[in-house]
Amino acid sequence: MLFVKDCNQVFYPDLLVVCGEHKFYPAGPKMKATLNPSVVIEILSDSTEHLDKTNKTRCYKKIPGLQQIVFVSQKEQHIRILENEAGKWIDTEFYEPEDVPRIGDCDVPLHEIYRRVEFETAEGGGGGGGGHPETKIPPPPPTNKNNTSPPPKKKKSYYCRPCSRYFLLTPSKNGTNRKSSSRSS
Repeated sequence: MLFVKDCNQVFYPDLLVVCGEHKFYPAGPKMKATLNPSVVIEILSDSTEHLDKTNKTRCYKKIPGLQQIVFVSQKEQHIRILENEAGKWIDTEFYEPEDVPRIGDCDVPLHEIYRRVEFETAEGGGGGGGGHPETKIPPPPPTNKNNTSPPPKKKKSYYCRPCSRYFLLTPSKNGTNRKSSSRSS
């Protein structure tokens, strides 16, 4: 959660990076919002892209100390970085697999950002249009050293790539769902 004082608004960016002391705003009882990100990253989707690139960006640019706003496309291999250089925002885009954008203090090869994403072109409807590219994410890796399959599909599960875990929704005794996890190797 991120609070922008100059806009008096709370935002929920997909990722943010804080370098140095982490400062907070009391956003509610038991809730704190970050005040001082160095980098804000938005993963663009059809439903949020316009808002991410307009209203949110205008507010983000008012954050003291913010160095970068990074937009990551889901439709194609494309990263757009707005970088604050002495109060002027420089817009740079990266499309080629060999491009190496600098995000925060890290050089991140574009092909690594998209390494497990395959892009397909959907069939266009009516009149020979080409359609829009769609993202296809391959299935997650096996769950253990014996290369066995993921958990059985009897239970609802989803795989979190960053933390290498399957999360299972299993019914509890009182009938509600609870979340449990299992780490894969």
